[in-house]
Amino acid sequence: MKILKYFFLLIMLLVTAASIFVATLNPNYVVVRTKIIKTPRITAYQYINDLRNWEEFGSWKEDNPNMQFDYSVNTSGKGSYYNWKNGNDFGRIETVSNKEGMLIVQKMNDNGEISDVFWQFKDTLGKTKITFKNIGKMGFSNKIFTGIQGGIDHVVGTIFERSLENVNRILDFEVNTYKVKINGYIQKAFFYYLQKTIISKDVHIKKNIPILIHDINQFSQKNNIHTVGIPFIKYNKKDPNRQVTSYTVGIELKEMIYTSKESEFVVDSLPATHYIKTTLTGDYSHLYQAKMKTLNFIYKNKLMEDFEKSYLEYYVKDKSISNNASTWITEIYVPIKTKSKPKKYYKPKVEQTTATPAQAPATTETVTPSNTNSNL
Repeated sequence: MKILKYFFLLIMLLVTAASIFVATLNPNYVVVRTKIIKTPRITAYQYINDLRNWEEFGSWKEDNPNMQFDYSVNTSGKGSYYNWKNGNDFGRIETVSNKEGMLIVQKMNDNGEISDVFWQFKDTLGKTKITFKNIGKMGFSNKIFTGIQGGIDHVVGTIFERSLENVNRILDFEVNTYKVKINGYIQKAFFYYLQKTIISKDVHIKKNIPILIHDINQFSQKNNIHTVGIPFIKYNKKDPNRQVTSYTVGIELKEMIYTSKESEFVVDSLPATHYIKTTLTGDYSHLYQAKMKTLNFIYKNKLMEDFEKSYLEYYVKDKSISNNASTWITEIYVPIKTKSKPKKYYKPKVEQTTATPAQAPATTETVTPSNTNSNL
């Protein structure tokens, strides 16, 4: 009995000593990790800024495949957030501010403990340096947990080291795998379309497009409007000095309709137009190259671009269907001046550029609805 009594006494002393030791540990922490990746800075920023992508690159999802996520309507920029739940554990990430292409500031709630998260993006020798910083204060239970695991720097640092490596791997493959195909001459007949026009800074166009597409789809469904095909983007006028552009989201109608004066959507029409059509399979960063190839095709075939007509983009397969940018399909239509179909024209071979990462990421199905906010 005495031995048992002394044994329990020893355990109590050890527990007391451990508790005192943990209590004296500094609860404040700063964890910093840096990764240089091959992807352009603005692309890396946009990828991490969209919280929908965190399921894809976050190592916590790899470790906890049953983790559940709940997203805000708009998943990019200030005010966007996602909640997560895994058994009895819960948390939240919310973007509280951001500087386009440079900085993302967030609040993280991990089982009730609040911390600050910073993402910084810098150009370096043709690559991008991403710096992750997490600043917070541990509670008593978290001190014990992280102490057993090797300390807060090791626990949090390892999670984001793996996550940054995933960002590099995914973007290297997804951004650099693409294909441009010149489909050639087509003619679109006259049609009516439902539309909404906004003006925004050029850097916000790609963020606004999915919001506009979501809203026009919602409006059409809510009002039982009979549409044809998928929404398109029509580029109206660009101000290079102010770096702003006027553009329209539209969707073709089966027949002419009327909307109320208070409606943000109105009906317009496009005349019959001749186009050179090009299909881009891959990330939107290659849209400029796709258009340049189209213009080169027009020049080689002695055609003329019609500047009085509008350039169109159809997002056949986008982020609302797949997170994998290498599988996105965008059709572009450049208007040309011609009265009849050219009998002969030069048709270049399909060009494909493919990165060679260790392994292509798996496809993740997702839907990203948003609210309408143009950022001027």
